[in-house]
Amino acid sequence: MRTQTETQFQHRAESIAPLARLLSARATLPAAEARVAETLLAEPEATRFESVGELGARAGASPATVVRLCQRLGFDGFLGLKLALAEEAGAARQFGHPDEDAGASSSSVLERAVLADARALAGALSAIDRARFDEATAALLSAEEVLLGGVGTSAALADLAAIRFMALGIRAIAFSDVLGQHMATGLLSEKSVALLLSHTGSSKDTVEFARTASSSGATTIGVTSFARSPLAAVVDVALVTGDSRNPESLALFANRVVHASVLGALHAAVAAALPPTRLDHRSGAVLAKHQY
Repeated sequence: MRTQTETQFQHRAESIAPLARLLSARATLPAAEARVAETLLAEPEATRFESVGELGARAGASPATVVRLCQRLGFDGFLGLKLALAEEAGAARQFGHPDEDAGASSSSVLERAVLADARALAGALSAIDRARFDEATAALLSAEEVLLGGVGTSAALADLAAIRFMALGIRAIAFSDVLGQHMATGLLSEKSVALLLSHTGSSKDTVEFARTASSSGATTIGVTSFARSPLAAVVDVALVTGDSRNPESLALFANRVVHASVLGALHAAVAAALPPTRLDHRSGAVLAKHQY
């Protein structure tokens, strides 16, 4: 529980830039938080390209310590601090798009945006551990049921992936509602797989889904952009795609093309391994009823 002094500091912090907050608070910080503060002050620009775990490792502190410092400074969490640092540097971008000059033509924006996606996909192909991908494919093949989960735009990807896996005859389900996901993960078993998506890997709900699924005996797979993230730390198989473009952008608007492609690759790998007798062709009949 915050002291009255800490609460007053948080209220004042709304009008103070993040680096000034760090300078004014560092003399009173606990040792571990002070190390994080000194690391931030030494290289504030680097923080915009780090996950909470990466900053913690650089400062010799735990991710929880980083989060505590962010909250002490008046932010909800690490993402809030990153956005404030980006704004202070005049470089805040919220939508994950490549930088464009004012007045750029729509056709040039189209070209640069699509090429940026292509570079992001190429980077992910280099980043993903092939052995972990094989493990994820094997787990999906042997599962009796697959629960896909995520929040925000990750939830939409989970819905799409569930439909595609169902088309292979795999019992797959996704809940866009957080409460539904919490209840569903508690009902999983050792024959289940929980496939969880989070760009930052720091979504509290998604990390909790992973923990609950693990306690139910399910195999957990995480798709995330950052290796040193809470999600990557708690799942059985982490598929880390990397992120080299506008990491200071809000998670809500971060580019999802890479994660969509990874899900497509998992779907293709599972489909390629399934015997023809297992493929469920009823899905084709269902689709036919909804098309002219």
